[in-house]
Amino acid sequence: RREYRAVMRTPKNRENFEKTRLYKSEYNMLREAFRGGNTHANFNYANCILKDVHSYDLQSSYPATIMLDDYPIGKFNHATMDDNDKLNYYCQKYCCVFEIEIFNLRLKKGQVIPYIDLAHCKEIGKYINDNGRVLESDYVKMTITNVDLSIIREVYEYEGFTVNDFIYAQKGKLPNELRLKMLDFYMSKTLLKGVDGKEYEYAKSKNMLNSTFGMCVT
Repeated sequence: RREYRAVMRTPKNRENFEKTRLYKSEYNMLREAFRGGNTHANFNYANCILKDVHSYDLQSSYPATIMLDDYPIGKFNHATMDDNDKLNYYCQKYCCVFEIEIFNLRLKKGQVIPYIDLAHCKEIGKYINDNGRVLESDYVKMTITNVDLSIIREVYEYEGFTVNDFIYAQKGKLPNELRLKMLDFYMSKTLLKGVDGKEYEYAKSKNMLNSTFGMCVT
């Protein structure tokens, strides 16, 4: 954190930091919307022993996401979502966070990983639980992002939904100073990997790189 602070301490970044500061209500919405990776079992194979299973790993996936993807880079503003076309426009153009109420939803046929988790439901009606995930429910209320909405639309079918509190911000790349510092940690880790006598330096560079995500979350 101290190393990132040192490179981020520029007049431009300070000005942007003050300009984009959050109100308490916005901060609470971001806390409610945050979730980790989508880790869940296929319910068709629960309690089964499978053979010839394969997997693959995305190397340095979190740093790549921080380096390449778009994030909120402007101040959050409030808007009212009164029709689906307007919602789709904002979700495509901006980074959006909002409270949503969904009615009569169920997992689509052929889908095996339900996305909505009970821990993120602020309110929920009658539901079917799949190890902490919602297979179907007559009512769900939660705070989500535009990314969550696209996944929910892909995974579930539903009767309808309403959008309550809605905030949005300009999207773009994170500051160059932050990304270049992270790239510096990545280069150190890569160059030191497998080098005799540099095991400690490699481990420290890897720790610094991987902890960038946790720092960004907080």
